[in-house]
Amino acid sequence: MEENQRLEMSPNVVSNGLVAKDKLRPCAPGLKPFIGLTMHEMLEERVKKNPDREMLVFVSDNERVTFVEYKKRVIDLAAGFLFKLGLRRGDRIASSRATPIRYNCSVSFTNLKLVQAVEAERYNFFALKIDGVVNLAYKPICDKYDLSSLKLGYTYGSTIPSDVILELNKKHGIVTLNIYGTTETSGISSVTVDDSPDVWNTSGRPLPNTEVQIVDEEGCPVEVGEKGEIWVRSPVAFRGYYGDIEKTKQTITENGWIKTGDVGKLNEDGYLTIVGRIKDIIIRRGDNIHPSEVESLVINHPAINITQVIPIPDYRIGEDVCTCVTLNEGYKVIEEELKTFFAGKMSEIIQPSYFLIFDSFPSGASGKVGLL
Repeated sequence: MEENQRLEMSPNVVSNGLVAKDKLRPCAPGLKPFIGLTMHEMLEERVKKNPDREMLVFVSDNERVTFVEYKKRVIDLAAGFLFKLGLRRGDRIASSRATPIRYNCSVSFTNLKLVQAVEAERYNFFALKIDGVVNLAYKPICDKYDLSSLKLGYTYGSTIPSDVILELNKKHGIVTLNIYGTTETSGISSVTVDDSPDVWNTSGRPLPNTEVQIVDEEGCPVEVGEKGEIWVRSPVAFRGYYGDIEKTKQTITENGWIKTGDVGKLNEDGYLTIVGRIKDIIIRRGDNIHPSEVESLVINHPAINITQVIPIPDYRIGEDVCTCVTLNEGYKVIEEELKTFFAGKMSEIIQPSYFLIFDSFPSGASGKVGLL
């Protein structure tokens, strides 16, 4: 069977309709660069310069509209999406670092700075890595500041335990969304926008005009609920790596599917759960262990701030599991205490053999924890 036939027939391919798209082009002389502009500002510039120029909107129908009409559609789409999330006109957004979208404030993140800024500026939305969300849920200092203005936020970069999301909702009434995406797929591929707590620990359903499927090592779709590599297809995904034809061929299939290198699974309703990275898998006694599965359980310990699971070579069993952690302020624990605590709280197959406690972890420019 041809690859495209095999993929299209799979019940484990999730798509979510179509969305308007425009082709990004290099910045013309006299125009502002993309970074630092809001979507509204970019559309304003297009409308002022070429109000009657037409553009392709829906790929399948080849529909063409003017920039003026396109601007109206984008605003209506964005307004409906943000309204569903609970945001209203005038709400303010806080981010842990600068992003291409102009926020009212971008905080160089520490937990203290964040909660101080929320109380002073009355922010309604946050964008934080998992450690920032965990801190909001469990750090005692958060109870000393007024966070009642916060309505919701999103987290990205790694899997977040449902217990953390539920605790943040119970304590502060905040809904925390999970998003998933890669640079190659132009950012976000899926997001949770549902009110049901049952899906808060997933990365939601694919965005409009985005397809997601889970495949095995041979590139064949797996059954619903089974783990495999996440493949994404979207009209806004990249076309390849500049100057690297070989890497491009390894990453993009002939039918436009991007091999993300991430491991995940889809449930029967099309919700995506991220399990880990293919290259990060630890093989102990023949069992495949995804570090993120262990990390999502370890992070629930009240003393633990950040955790990273790594393999340790062991000639007897292939590899063993080592969990490296940093602690929340005011907490002191030793390795044996952590082993005892988690002994009955996770499967023996993924139980860490070692716990190492660090003062801090190295991190890259994106904020992700670097390799130890």
